[in-house]
Amino acid sequence: MQNLGQIGDTERFYSYWILLGGLLILFVMSGVGFYAFGVFFKPVQEEFNWGRGVTSVAFLMFYLVQAISSPFIGGLTDRYGPKKMLTLGGLALGAGLALLSLTVNLPLFYVAYGVVGLGCSATGMVPISFVISNWFPTRRGIALGIVSSGMGMGGLVLPLIIGIYLIPNFGWRTAYQTLALLTVLIIVSIAQIVMKTSPLESRQHSDNVERSDKTKGISSQPSEGWKLNAALKTSIFWLIVSSYFVFQMAHVGTL
Repeated sequence: MQNLGQIGDTERFYSYWILLGGLLILFVMSGVGFYAFGVFFKPVQEEFNWGRGVTSVAFLMFYLVQAISSPFIGGLTDRYGPKKMLTLGGLALGAGLALLSLTVNLPLFYVAYGVVGLGCSATGMVPISFVISNWFPTRRGIALGIVSSGMGMGGLVLPLIIGIYLIPNFGWRTAYQTLALLTVLIIVSIAQIVMKTSPLESRQHSDNVERSDKTKGISSQPSEGWKLNAALKTSIFWLIVSSYFVFQMAHVGTL
């Protein structure tokens, strides 16, 4: 049996579909989640006559839920696989957007953006990088760079469509509802049809062979390596974690 590092021609071709699928998921997730908030801010604030400060607390809820949920999303991805996580995340993101369209008061607005934050966490880089790491064992860096560009493209394109077309023509509530529907259709469809955990899963799906328990164990891990308990005991691990943590605080806080 081939291991994950030995990818045949068929799997190598399919890996580009994986790359495109991951890019599109991040495109939608970032565009309707993070970057769309600023477009909806003014019409929502004006309708309810809320202050800028109290309205902005919704964005705090968005990031707070993302921060708290990310470690759990990682654990659930390890346990159940990225396909299930992306599917559930797409449903949660769509539900949060639909809930935003029903906003009647600040608490509901905050809760809805918390649900959006959970959906974004479950459809973000944690499950996507899991898949990409399996499919690109030798060119992982450039593959992750390409797929993560979907977040920037989503932030460039979708807010323009929302701000120039959807909200002026249909109102902010209908805009949220439209995004909810499109989010579920696109993310869930890609997760179910395109995304496969590894080349091994793709190969067995093509051959219509059921996976054994041993095979499942192989396909759920990118490669043999450090176990979490062992990594937690090393200073290098904590240096990497703290560096990334500080970088994200500075980057997101400034932005």
